[in-house]
Amino acid sequence: MNEPFTQEEIEGATKDTIEFMKRMAPIHLVPQDVVMIVAWALKDGANKYGEGAWKGDDTSWIKHTKKAQGHVKRWLRGKSIDEDSKVPALAHAIARLMIVLHHEINDMGIDDRNKVGRE
Repeated sequence: MNEPFTQEEIEGATKDTIEFMKRMAPIHLVPQDVVMIVAWALKDGANKYGEGAWKGDDTSWIKHTKKAQGHVKRWLRGKSIDEDSKVPALAHAIARLMIVLHHEINDMGIDDRNKVGRE
């Protein structure tokens, strides 16, 4: 199977590349049932923190990544459904990672990743 982009292209991605990817996205390949379930995870977050609270410039990339890892760890331990929201744990993890990706590609929030070796 051919990869859509080479590692060189990915590492050299510019804002123009990201904009192209957004416009030309093969959205038909995204499982819509998963999108619908992730929306429920986002709704749970909206109920807890306020709708759109994750869009702020004070949003920590690491905080959301660690929260995503927590949901994955619970899933790995056999807890497929979040006890509070009744939404699948992996949907919560995907929602958190979507938030981070949204911030990264739109140059938003706080990039508080370890900077060592990224120059």
